[in-house]
Amino acid sequence: MPNHLDRRALLTEAALMLLPALVFALLAAYHLTLPGLYYDEAADAVPAMYLLQHVQPEMARPHGIPFGGLTLPLMVFDYVGSVSTYAVLPFFAALGPGVMALRLMCIAGGAATVAASAFETAAYAASSG
Repeated sequence: MPNHLDRRALLTEAALMLLPALVFALLAAYHLTLPGLYYDEAADAVPAMYLLQHVQPEMARPHGIPFGGLTLPLMVFDYVGSVSTYAVLPFFAALGPGVMALRLMCIAGGAATVAASAFETAAYAASSG
């Protein structure tokens, strides 16, 4: 029986730590349908759309990683890395290219950061007290 109680306490603790991420996601989702995009939101969209179509995206510099017949860019622009371009690919694949997919990617990344912070804070509190 103690194992069952430990598991239940662990699940309760995990749910409580995920609560801030859920609140964040719900509050951020309010802005999903606002019109237009900011430049930094849209900068990653074009290379991601090209990659989904298996077309070589335009590269800021001639440096990339050869993969699947394409050269995957390391930089979207001289000052912008390509991490967000690759992060949005599953959202574009699932929902199609658009504002909703771009914003959901940002919300998912933010919620993951909030959840990771909650878990790290709980681990720190448990180890120091």
